[in-house]
Amino acid sequence: MDREPNMTRLRDVLKGQPRDVVIEAVYLFGIILSQGLTAQRFGARMKVEYSPPNQGQAIERVMEMLAVLEQMEDAPVSALSPETRDSYARRLGELIPTDQSPALISEADIEATLRELRDWRESRAAV
Repeated sequence: MDREPNMTRLRDVLKGQPRDVVIEAVYLFGIILSQGLTAQRFGARMKVEYSPPNQGQAIERVMEMLAVLEQMEDAPVSALSPETRDSYARRLGELIPTDQSPALISEADIEATLRELRDWRESRAAV
């Protein structure tokens, strides 16, 4: 591919979605790109795999991203060269918004939660 892929329209598909949906969609879209899957083959594959939370929303976004990409490239993903698919795949991280959480979980919070779980387990074992 002689040009850099234009990620703007793919980013527009994900705009306004929760971060966890975007992450799942980007992950699934990466599978499509890496394996050159058609929408039909991707859909069949997703019917047999485990469904984490938000996967339904993510799959809707992925199918929309697939349609946008095929429109931009004027070809199905399965017909794109490995170089073209790879050029998009390498830039998928750009589609994930940065984590704007006000605070990350501290080590102390993790330890306190683990301690509570251990206490609970011990109290259940005593019964």
